Amino acid sequence: MSFKYTLKDERGYLLVTASGCPESTEEMFQYIDSLFREIKHRGYPSVLIDESKANLRFDILNAVFKIKIPSLDVNSMQIVHVAMISAPHSVELYKFFEGVFKDSTFQFKAFDNIAGGEEWLRTSTGTSLDLSKGYSYEVVEKDGYIRINLFGKLNEVNNMLVLAGEMIREATACDTNCILSYGRDVEIDLDISQAFKIAQTLGDYIPLLGLRIASVPSAKQIKLDQFFETVFQNRSINYRVFGSAEEAEAWLRTRKYTSRTASS
Repeated sequence: MSFKYTLKDERGYLLVTASGCPESTEEMFQYIDSLFREIKHRGYPSVLIDESKANLRFDILNAVFKIKIPSLDVNSMQIVHVAMISAPHSVELYKFFEGVFKDSTFQFKAFDNIAGGEEWLRTSTGTSLDLSKGYSYEVVEKDGYIRINLFGKLNEVNNMLVLAGEMIREATACDTNCILSYGRDVEIDLDISQAFKIAQTLGDYIPLLGLRIASVPSAKQIKLDQFFETVFQNRSINYRVFGSAEEAEAWLRTRKYTSRTASS
């Protein structure tokens, strides 16, 4: 089935409906680029992309992620809210992209139904602050790595995937592939099946970026984090758990090159 999409002016937003399967990476790039040109040209502050009937091949998504994300340039645009309705098998993937794409002028959020996307577009205020997600973080740029201090509570798979995307975006902005995740002030409440789903989703994409992630959890969270360490390493994600920030920092500094520019 060939890949195609249509654009329709709805009341208050631009509706993009995609179906079929792109035959190549080039076709996928063309789709992404033409969408952003149309969004910019039409000047819509809200866009709903319905890909529930599209079948995006895994190898093409891999290529797009490696080459195109997170370098996608939307900074020249006005604030735009994009609601993505994905096929059921892609929901977790797009929640991860939600964090990667987040920008002061580009708000991307994934949904599993059109009604949820429409409601979010109607109530969006143009701010990047989401008080409903239950967690927050601060970024401290260090010499060769970034430290991300976590606060609040993480108890949903989708929020964990969004946070992972946010961490990648922050590391990219600081031109490093080394992250120290400091979790002494965050509560993570996930069961093993949820943790495995997170690892399964991230394991397909994070290795492409060559990330080096050191985690310092609270005593309460250490067993869960050690589970992540085992599963992540089995999926080629360079993730280690440490008992202190000093140990984590020493491990991150063992790599000769820490910037994306130097390691490319």
